[in-house]
Amino acid sequence: IGMINTRIARYKWVLLIATGDEEQEFRYEQVHHNNMKVWLMLPRPGIDKADRFIINGYPQGARVHLPYFPDDAMKRPLYWFFAGQVTHRRREECVAELKKMTGGKLLETAGFTQGMAWPDYYRYFASTKYAPCPSGARMPDSFRVAEALEAGCIPIADGTSPIDGYPDGYWTNVFGEEPPFPVVKNWYQMHGLFRELEADWPHNQSRVFSWWQNYCRKMAYWLRDDIAALRKEEPVAQTFEDQITVLIPTSPIPSHPDCFKIEQCITGVRSHFPNAEILILFDGPRPAVQHRRAQYEEYKQRMLWKCKNQFHNVLPVVFDHHVHQSGMLRHAINNLVKTPLILFAEHDAPIRTDRPINWYAINQTLLSLEANYIRLYYFEELIGEHAHLFRGVRSYHGANFMATTQFSGWPHVARVQWYREMLNAHFPFRGSECMLETALYGPLSSVQWEAGKGLIYMPDGPLSRFVHTNGRGEGAERDSADW
Repeated sequence: IGMINTRIARYKWVLLIATGDEEQEFRYEQVHHNNMKVWLMLPRPGIDKADRFIINGYPQGARVHLPYFPDDAMKRPLYWFFAGQVTHRRREECVAELKKMTGGKLLETAGFTQGMAWPDYYRYFASTKYAPCPSGARMPDSFRVAEALEAGCIPIADGTSPIDGYPDGYWTNVFGEEPPFPVVKNWYQMHGLFRELEADWPHNQSRVFSWWQNYCRKMAYWLRDDIAALRKEEPVAQTFEDQITVLIPTSPIPSHPDCFKIEQCITGVRSHFPNAEILILFDGPRPAVQHRRAQYEEYKQRMLWKCKNQFHNVLPVVFDHHVHQSGMLRHAINNLVKTPLILFAEHDAPIRTDRPINWYAINQTLLSLEANYIRLYYFEELIGEHAHLFRGVRSYHGANFMATTQFSGWPHVARVQWYREMLNAHFPFRGSECMLETALYGPLSSVQWEAGKGLIYMPDGPLSRFVHTNGRGEGAERDSADW
């Protein structure tokens, strides 16, 4: 401790991350600096104090091997899987119950990392639905919980330490909320838990996997924001990409569980924004498409695996119930979006990859408050039927736009603050959510342009900057527009 204090005294700021101290031997509270934040792994409820708490996490091998098993992750033929040492009473009690069950894989190992080869170990994780996670040697936490979450299976976490007198509430304390996975005090509870979990599979798996990916994202933002705070500066956006978050709403359509349409949408975004954060908003099935629920659940499983193991900087957000575009947008901009602008693009309206877009001009026009939202256009030229909604060509920051009072839910960029105001003014709350266009078209078309400040992007030549892949389907498979 004395050496650390002497060494860090030379620095203007310090972020101390104390990890892996399961024995609680390192006295992190004796480390001193006048400008320091502390992150603590494996905190004891009610005892340890720090700026951030973090769980034990997974070994590096999880990220090396798990991406190779997408087929296993979709089939998940095992109900449960446990491989590890059985060295204390909590593990003995867990294994005793597992031996009474079928449909799983049990391997009692001789010592730490002395079981199966890493690729085989992680393949089992990818192949199972539920992962019993008895406590580590002293703490309720272990590598296994994060390994299970990273593999997309549901952990059954231990709520008790094998050490007498260890305080209760570890998981709620470390996460700052109730976790979405089960926590048990007595391992005989597993029999009933498996029945309950199976009744809601795979929706509960999607909910847990989405929650975990959001937790990993939060840690990345903690790191960014804590360093900025220690350096006494705000995070600064360097490019137009850093100023925009992409929102892609998705819901059941006839082509599910195929992911082609939304992957085409993601490809279109990435051709223009290689690194911008994308939030995929998975709505619950509306009443008219309940018959597509099974297809949709499989689609979500596939997409969540791709978000974790294939896509870059894409966060899945799963909604338990049907909340429509307005409900999903409200949740996203109030809880997740960290940029001043959003690009809203429905899952079947991919941005074209073959035509340039002056994103700098679009962003600057919005950030300077010269407009509130800017639409990309579907047709090659402005169509005459909408002429009464046009208010003349305007030039901003090196690009031309047509002022319009016509709102469209097709791809558009908008100021987040403007959308907050629109949600408060025009959108109903839970129970009567709707499409963005349903709520905004009338109010914005019936007022002066200055009240909405909408623009259509008008590059030289053909105007079309996105296509429509018609997610609702064709012919007998076509879903009704019952919104």
